[in-house]
Amino acid sequence: MNAPQQIFLETRLSSTEWLRSGLFAALLFAGLGTLTALWANPWFARMTPVSRWDFALLGAEAMLLGAYLGVRAPTCAVKQASLGGVVGFLGFGCALCNKLLVLSLGAGALLTYFEPVRTPLGWLGIGVLALALYTKLGRRLALPGNLIAGRAADGQTPPDRRLTNHFS
Repeated sequence: MNAPQQIFLETRLSSTEWLRSGLFAALLFAGLGTLTALWANPWFARMTPVSRWDFALLGAEAMLLGAYLGVRAPTCAVKQASLGGVVGFLGFGCALCNKLLVLSLGAGALLTYFEPVRTPLGWLGIGVLALALYTKLGRRLALPGNLIAGRAADGQTPPDRRLTNHFS
């Protein structure tokens, strides 16, 4: 069995982690989709057309970030997840609506140079985010005593080895 198979087969998630991951994913999908105006809403307007890839990137980012936030592990790959989240967001966000990009590059440069590479850049961010989740799940397996899903082999959680996430 290779390493990716081992991580995903041996890392059993509790029902709380599944529920938390699904809730985070749904909230992220709704929040980021509204923020980037992928659908009509009264708060934001989009200045560039929406493509089907924007929805695919949004769905992938919401699922991966939801899983990353919902899964508990001894340590996290926060820098990787942050980089992947930001780059992924740039992939489905409206380039002209991003004031920092417009101020730094200008609207003409954004449409000429950034818009053609926006979707591949977004998929690169999704890859980095997937690597962050893979790293987090791998660190979960590396715990002594095969501590998976917060329990050791005897069913008890040692106080110094409790799994953590950003919200507990």
